[in-house]
Amino acid sequence: PTLLRNRGITHLLGKNYEQAKADLDRAVALAPTYAGAYASRAELHRTMDRLDLALADLDRVLALNPRDVSALNARGIIHAARDETERAMHDFSRSVALNDRDARSWFNRGRLLLGMGQFEAALADFERAIAFDPQNAEAVMMRGEARLKLGHTHLAISDLTLAIDIDGQLHAARNDRAVALFILGERDAALADLDTVLK
Repeated sequence: PTLLRNRGITHLLGKNYEQAKADLDRAVALAPTYAGAYASRAELHRTMDRLDLALADLDRVLALNPRDVSALNARGIIHAARDETERAMHDFSRSVALNDRDARSWFNRGRLLLGMGQFEAALADFERAIAFDPQNAEAVMMRGEARLKLGHTHLAISDLTLAIDIDGQLHAARNDRAVALFILGERDAALADLDTVLK
């Protein structure tokens, strides 16, 4: 089963989805308690936008291993994408409780809180995510977004600039920085950011 799973993952990475599914289905059939095979098949289903099937496989992973932080994060992301906010919050909060040094869990919960308009709570979660993964440009950007929502415009610009320094291709950070610069009346600098995004 392990070899089948590994080959299935290789097919998945190569976007050979039908071959990946065949290998992962066989791995699950041969080893019904092999959580890793279900997790990999869940990723395949998510990639193919078969979210109900992905959730079913992640439920199986968590039935076998309720402390699987990766599975909780993966399931929470799907719930969040489906606007199932309460379920997503449960999964991310459970993940944080199981491993409070996992940057992904703090980031995912922070992103959910930001979308819910809970900006102070989101900011706190992004702070924790960045503490454990300082080079996570998206977390730094979203901390900037939370600060911008809270009216901390200069701090937001600092975060957004740092995010751009970490990942120059993170165009959402340039767009957000342009908004912040417009708020401060720095029109030329804002337009320069937007011009870069549109190139």
